[in-house]
Amino acid sequence: MSMEWVLLLVTTLLGVVGSLGGVVLYGLKQQNEALKAELAELRQRVTDQCVRRDDYVLMRTEMLDRLKDIDAKLDKLSDRLGSLPGGA
Repeated sequence: MSMEWVLLLVTTLLGVVGSLGGVVLYGLKQQNEALKAELAELRQRVTDQCVRRDDYVLMRTEMLDRLKDIDAKLDKLSDRLGSLPGGA
């Protein structure tokens, strides 16, 4: 084999390896982009769930505060009724 054939063979092999490497890298890039999109979607879902949970906790806390206020008012009314003459 002459030197020219060896150079041609090496050049061809390098071209094939480069092309296959490019295809593999392109596939990995596509997978990476798909994973980034999925991660963004999951982050959005987690954020939505946290907001809903925070809203629920806030609503529950407000409701408990209202119930405590109502209970305190009922106690005051009960005390007033008990202190009236002829009260229960």
